[in-house]
Amino acid sequence: MILENNINHTEYQKKVKSLSRNTLLYIIQDCNAALKALPNGNKSGYYSDEISYCSAELKRRDCTGIKPCTLCGK
Repeated sequence: MILENNINHTEYQKKVKSLSRNTLLYIIQDCNAALKALPNGNKSGYYSDEISYCSAELKRRDCTGIKPCTLCGK
């Protein structure tokens, strides 16, 4: 299995639009755990980008949990 250390920004931004709220939240949680465990690891930049794009998508949907999401109603 080959893991990339660099994120394809264009493709990832497209990808997050198709993910569910729960999946986006899981990715954020998982990446935060990975960064906490190994903050200077060779994939830390990748994980930071994932958090950023997933968070931006939740915000775009207004799906932060503060008020009902405009797409999923949660």
